[in-house]
Amino acid sequence: MTTAVQRSRSDSAQGLTVYLMGERSPDWSSSSAMECRSLGSELSDASVLELLDSTGGAVVLMDAALLNEADPAWIWSVQSTLGPVVALGADAGEVAQAQLSRVSGSLPRSFLDVPGEVAHAVLHHFSTASLTKASDMERFMRDAIHEFRTPLTVMAEFTSLCEDGVGGPLTPKQHTYLAYVQTAAKRLCRDFDDYRDLLRMNLGALKFNADGLPLVDVLGAAAEVVEESVDIEWDVPSSVLLDGIDASRLVESIHRVTLAAKKLHRSEAPITVRASCQESAAGSSYAVTVSFHGVEPAAVDIEVLATGLVEIEGSPRRSIARVFGLGIAMSQAFLGNCGGSIRLQCTAGQGGAFVLSVPTQCEASAAARAA
Repeated sequence: MTTAVQRSRSDSAQGLTVYLMGERSPDWSSSSAMECRSLGSELSDASVLELLDSTGGAVVLMDAALLNEADPAWIWSVQSTLGPVVALGADAGEVAQAQLSRVSGSLPRSFLDVPGEVAHAVLHHFSTASLTKASDMERFMRDAIHEFRTPLTVMAEFTSLCEDGVGGPLTPKQHTYLAYVQTAAKRLCRDFDDYRDLLRMNLGALKFNADGLPLVDVLGAAAEVVEESVDIEWDVPSSVLLDGIDASRLVESIHRVTLAAKKLHRSEAPITVRASCQESAAGSSYAVTVSFHGVEPAAVDIEVLATGLVEIEGSPRRSIARVFGLGIAMSQAFLGNCGGSIRLQCTAGQGGAFVLSVPTQCEASAAARAA
């Protein structure tokens, strides 16, 4: 959710309001220098707007555990109306997860025990720090991506002219090199698109269609955009419909996952894409499985895709974008917004597979819901 109201930020001359979201109140909650207000974990746009009558600076202290399921757009809404969100983490893992949630900062949970004067000084720093609005950040990012793509387009066009013989005949090796350049330019353009869309999702600025198209139509569309080395087969009844998912974005996600699988594929046999029904406590959904033969995924890579970030002492930080690429990061964010997911599994002695969980419904249930 997003809120158009932007709260003005002022000095501590008018006091400091601290909104608390967690199970425990701080020891300094009765400090005269700060007004502490406890908030429930369920906070809507309407309840946020009701709190705008407070004066002076404001900070939202939120338990990091509450951020696990938080919508990034909701965090931007709270920050743009009440004030910067500061996460209180119990350990390094919770602090790292809080930073991925686009909060303004993080503090250890022991901060609740510091003296009131220290707490006021720290929170006053957060309350007076500048906060970029989501709309400004989204606009800047789109303009920056446009500038990046302009020289990239020039490179691709000139390599095409060279291949057409405009500058004279080319040797076979020059044709090979130009093909490398064109492939890299095409991949970079796709990465820019995925980077743009991923950021817009995190800022809550990307609109999705709530499609209810048959899943077989989506798989058919995906079969037209994937490479020839990918074999798509499905045995899905036409009565199985998407449960409010953007169909074109799902096609892109399947395409991006097949490209990630291609990097791990080491066989003359094609990469396979299969759809099958899966049952869970939440109900039935369909799994789109992209299988590859060759490199077996390591346990740490499976964990990275499941958790988003893995840090091992003495080795580089491993994140989804760094390990799997921007396409997988974008696809996972999209499916996560729709109630789906992407996971990686290992097939011992063969390779592995990416499994996309796609929320679906049948025509009968859709008609009942509409009624």
